[in-house]
Amino acid sequence: MNKLNTKATLRFNVDTADWLDEHTKRRLRSLNFHSITKEGDLLVTSQRHRTQESNLEDAFVKLRDMVLEAAQVPAVRELKTGLTDHAKEARKQEKRYRSDVKSRRRGGGDD
Repeated sequence: MNKLNTKATLRFNVDTADWLDEHTKRRLRSLNFHSITKEGDLLVTSQRHRTQESNLEDAFVKLRDMVLEAAQVPAVRELKTGLTDHAKEARKQEKRYRSDVKSRRRGGGDD
């Protein structure tokens, strides 16, 4: 058990980062809304290592990963709006086949 206080906390103000574009800032705020203070500081903490220096490096890596994730443009997904023509035709053929099978069972088929 780690009994020493080796936790490292980074404070990164998203609004004053002039090297980030507006899209990245917006996504960074929305993806990490739970870690942003009222003043607009993004808090990144790390306490997984035994030394504070290692935790500080880990916090910088976490911040870098957050910024890289926010900088990516999410893929636009197209919603499916129904069956394809091939699927509709296959469904009709299956219905015709089932209908023929049932009509032959009744004796009303074209025997």
